[in-house]
Amino acid sequence: MNTFKASNRLVIAYERLTDDELGAEMATRIAEFLNRSDGVTSRPSEKIPCIWHTIVKYKDLKSQKNVDAPQQVEDQQSKRGGPKYIAPYNHNESKDMMNVLTNPLEKYRKDEAINSVLFSY
Repeated sequence: MNTFKASNRLVIAYERLTDDELGAEMATRIAEFLNRSDGVTSRPSEKIPCIWHTIVKYKDLKSQKNVDAPQQVEDQQSKRGGPKYIAPYNHNESKDMMNVLTNPLEKYRKDEAINSVLFSY
């Protein structure tokens, strides 16, 4: 966070990137950010929502048997899976997690993008 100025970094929460309503917008923001780099050209902005949905929500496409979905969608396996069990934090772990989130909030209090993501947790 200290290496780049706020204008030269993009902060996006994973939960927003995978959200049904915000995800395509976040993907568009990523594409626009990357397009600022020399030699980088993303897909046209009007195609980003469709690409986002195909990549991030392909399980929805499989379950809908969408005839317009690319064939390779049927064969992909999610890399985002994991155990469904979520172990509870003990008191010390909870305290440590709060410190991990509040220390950057204080350090970057003037950076709205960082604060927005950290505060959401």
